[in-house]
Amino acid sequence: MTLLTYSLIFLGAYIALLLFLTLHAYLQKDHAGYIIGNRNQNLFSTTCSMLAGQFNGGGVFIIITMGLAAGYGLLWIPVGFLAGYILLACFAKKVHAEGLSYNDVNVPDILSRRLGPLTQYFGSFIIVGKALLFGTAQLLIAGTVTATLIGIPNVYGIMMIATLIALYVSFGGYATIIKTDIVQWLILFLIALSATFFLPFPTLSDISSEFIMIDPLQKWGFILFTFVLIISNADVWQRMMSAHSSETAQKSLCLSGGFFFLFVFALILIVKSWTISAGDHFTFFSLFEEQALSPLILATLGVFTLTAVMSTIDTQVQLFSSAVSKNILKIDATHERNSFIKASRIASFGLLITMTLIASLVDGTAEFILKAFSFAYILAPIMIASMLWGEKGSQYKDYTCLIALCIGLILYIYMFFNGYFSVMINNTLPAGVTAMICLLGYSGEKCRRRI
Repeated sequence: MTLLTYSLIFLGAYIALLLFLTLHAYLQKDHAGYIIGNRNQNLFSTTCSMLAGQFNGGGVFIIITMGLAAGYGLLWIPVGFLAGYILLACFAKKVHAEGLSYNDVNVPDILSRRLGPLTQYFGSFIIVGKALLFGTAQLLIAGTVTATLIGIPNVYGIMMIATLIALYVSFGGYATIIKTDIVQWLILFLIALSATFFLPFPTLSDISSEFIMIDPLQKWGFILFTFVLIISNADVWQRMMSAHSSETAQKSLCLSGGFFFLFVFALILIVKSWTISAGDHFTFFSLFEEQALSPLILATLGVFTLTAVMSTIDTQVQLFSSAVSKNILKIDATHERNSFIKASRIASFGLLITMTLIASLVDGTAEFILKAFSFAYILAPIMIASMLWGEKGSQYKDYTCLIALCIGLILYIYMFFNGYFSVMINNTLPAGVTAMICLLGYSGEKCRRRI
């Protein structure tokens, strides 16, 4: 069979399943499920959702692109993820318990109560901005891969993916995102597991040599990049709120870190195998354009990428609509549920239309993804501060965190326009500056109390 035939079969089955889950959720008319998944997600669904949201198309693109040079040195990426997941597991009990007590549905709710209203507003706009930038990067990858697989212009592929996501996010809500994440994770897991069994397996010396001999700056870039990424990701915090219990959230975080090793290892095997059969001069997209591998492998890799991408785009759209509806427009998700859902749907459609327009015009995919990643990194120190700096907000905390966010954002903008983000470790510098200001503010408050 041809690449087009395999692609139509795989994509058709995948899209049909997503639409079925959307229709099922919509017919249930479950408002609590739409907003926060009824806070009853079990260990399996929470773990699948966390993994599907984090193992995204941008990550696949970057890992495959860098895998040609770094090889098994890329296994430092899941080290950073695991460290971040372990830290979040320490906060899971507090986040879940307070989510039940105060009806928290997103990260800005935590920031408002624990730090202050100004930090909440600024944090909401950062989450909204990150959802736009990061979601656009993911949509660009998904649309390009889809268009290449079925032989249509890229803009039509982008529009096709945006329309599909608009349907199941707007009408199914958070509950559908969880269900589709389970499906998407299972697809990722089966493909990754198959790669470890059917592709040439390396020797332990091959793995250890590339893992150990990697350049130290690149190693720490991988670790810090992914560590700060996990801490700053609002969707991971939201998964902790929607879990059945704090123990469920903690276990799912630890399991996610472990499974991430499998996914990255499988991608490295895929990269290694294609350099044997296709050579190392091919880029990610040129593999599909020039059909450098067999149609079955290309179609499988395409669906693997598309699955990873869509599980991230839907999450970013949901985060965007939730922050706009509840924290910017101030619609009460408990007492004004119909208004909240209506506003969320309008926000979702508006975001996807904007993302489609930008993705159709943007150039320089890899660089754009890195910039989109680092935009929200300045939230990571603020989230840690919200957990460690007392339980109730104050004007001092609020102003300190606001100043930290403003300075971090100014530094980000400066580095953005001066091309500093081509070096991975530089993506964490704005977050580092934000962390130092928060630490100074915390130390200043301690000193003031002693005096």
